[in-house]
Amino acid sequence: MGKVENLIKEVASNIPQNLSTNETIRYAYLYIGKKMKKDIKFFYGTPERKQAIYNKDVDILSKNDFSVICRTIGQIYQEAFKRFCIECKLLSAPSSSSIKHIDLAVKGDNDAWYHLNPMFDLFKIQMGCKTVKFANQTSKYPEMNFSFISPEELKRIDDKLGYTWHGMYTDEVFDTLREEILNRGEFKRHLKERFPDMNPRDLTYDFCIQYKLEFILHHLNYSDCFTRIH
Repeated sequence: MGKVENLIKEVASNIPQNLSTNETIRYAYLYIGKKMKKDIKFFYGTPERKQAIYNKDVDILSKNDFSVICRTIGQIYQEAFKRFCIECKLLSAPSSSSIKHIDLAVKGDNDAWYHLNPMFDLFKIQMGCKTVKFANQTSKYPEMNFSFISPEELKRIDDKLGYTWHGMYTDEVFDTLREEILNRGEFKRHLKERFPDMNPRDLTYDFCIQYKLEFILHHLNYSDCFTRIH
């Protein structure tokens, strides 16, 4: 059985019960995005090589890897959404080139259509960051009359699915960490709250450095863990 087919079945078997359509779309968007990687043979290939890769459809039953471009990842998502009886269209961005960027249009709750660009969000998904091109506002396809999901609603969904870490995205965690690192007084107050029984004399420079490194390594390990989407 093909790797893509196995991944789609994995998504279907792991998805939580009783999700709304919008939540199901978001779950699949994140779960599949965790696995995919950009096809460097396409992005750094000759024009002829790019054209050949662009024209090749995804075979979900093959043993191909997860190297994708906008067109093939669109086909993978389209097949996945089909398993959930969710309507999904591939859209070609206006271009004079024979290699056109492909976006997704997917029908969510209340028959609203949403714009998705998973290729743009791949790295963000894999790092557990806020996404930018999921149900976002766009004027690129006026004929679709796209709806959008507010950041507050998207955050609610991500908290429910376990994509956030203690209610925070990775970029928010590192923003907070950076502020604490730059403000030594604020960071020490944080440590005193975290270790209330510790002697203040033990909050040495070396201890602070060790704590920061362990925090970063722990979070990087957690952000790469699939249990964030369960």
